[in-house]
Amino acid sequence: MFEFVESIAIEASPAAVWRFLVHVETWWLPSNPEHIRLEIRPRGLPLGVGTQVLFEERVAGVKGEAEGTITAWAEERAATWEGTATYRYLGLCIRVIEGVTWRVEPRAGATQLSARVWARFPSGLWGRLTEWYAKAALDVVRRDRRHARRELEYLKAVVEADTSSLEGAV
Repeated sequence: MFEFVESIAIEASPAAVWRFLVHVETWWLPSNPEHIRLEIRPRGLPLGVGTQVLFEERVAGVKGEAEGTITAWAEERAATWEGTATYRYLGLCIRVIEGVTWRVEPRAGATQLSARVWARFPSGLWGRLTEWYAKAALDVVRRDRRHARRELEYLKAVVEADTSSLEGAV
């Protein structure tokens, strides 16, 4: 298993940050060149507990497909997605249980946006071997941290640009 938290301060209200965060269809794909496809089910409804999120991306250069569900939702504060990802590498198929919790918290004139990312590998010898390989050879934890950091920096840029354009219009 691995777990980490990446955070960033955004000069905007928690409500403004949350508004962008929950419109994942507008920011997720352009936030990272490693993102390939995103599908939200059911379409057209607000996100919440039970919403299915499917996506394809590359992490540490390895293509993966993930399917999961939003399992926790605290309006304007936090949302958790958990699911199963299948990564294909050198002809091998590796299934990982993974998740992310996005948290929005007020901080002295700004908002802290954080992503707590975790992954569990299969049990048994195969799981231990794939976990070791992913961590040691692919450097997946450091590379996944960088992946999450890129998403946070993108959100910071778009939220702050939107907020400053609104302030300029007033």
